[in-house]
Amino acid sequence: MMSDIMLRISACGLDAVQINTSEPSFEQRQFFFNAVLQNLEQAKLSWLFDVVVCEYSMTIQYDCVQVRYQEVKAYLKKVVSSVEDGHCVSNNDEIVELPADYSLCAGLDLEELSFWCNLSIPEIIKLHSNQIYQVTTIGFAPGFAYMKGLDKRLEVMRKNIPRTEVPAGAIAIANQYTAVYPQSSPGGWWLIGHCPINLFDSTKSPPSPLKVGQKVRFVPCDKNRERSGADNGR
Repeated sequence: MMSDIMLRISACGLDAVQINTSEPSFEQRQFFFNAVLQNLEQAKLSWLFDVVVCEYSMTIQYDCVQVRYQEVKAYLKKVVSSVEDGHCVSNNDEIVELPADYSLCAGLDLEELSFWCNLSIPEIIKLHSNQIYQVTTIGFAPGFAYMKGLDKRLEVMRKNIPRTEVPAGAIAIANQYTAVYPQSSPGGWWLIGHCPINLFDSTKSPPSPLKVGQKVRFVPCDKNRERSGADNGR
């Protein structure tokens, strides 16, 4: 587990505490943050409002009327020690499979991406759907999960001119990440497909099937339409 030197617990505003780490291993960071998160969830603390996990940090928001910063910090130090001693739930190895429509109607940027990456559309689809991704952060919009693990041959910068509206369910890539837009919104990522599953529903608990640390695989859901896009080649 991570050493104390790599961890820092500090105040973040008036009602939050942040745990930061400089641990270089992505897997170690995610295992540690998920273990702390599970510990906090199982404790069912009345003063705990929210926990936001990112790639190098996690932020714990608390009720400052019920508890003070020093008390929260002391509690978190005990949780961290418990996790480092190995008293934690193991990582969830379950892989969430998301259906993906890679047709040209859904993948609005497939043809342009094919040109810039010097790859055929079938190659793009294969490279994207062959990977197992891991959710590193949920942000930008409710349920928007940044997933790491994109094949380096598909790594492209964000588009120079963002769209004013990206349709809900759009599967997109940018830099080293892939994601699914849970709602219609502006966006500058490259659109390569569509996922028919609703990835955010505020009436459900939890509102999203994806959480930080979750492993994800995209599964082509319509082979005929995929071939239709493939026939167009580069």
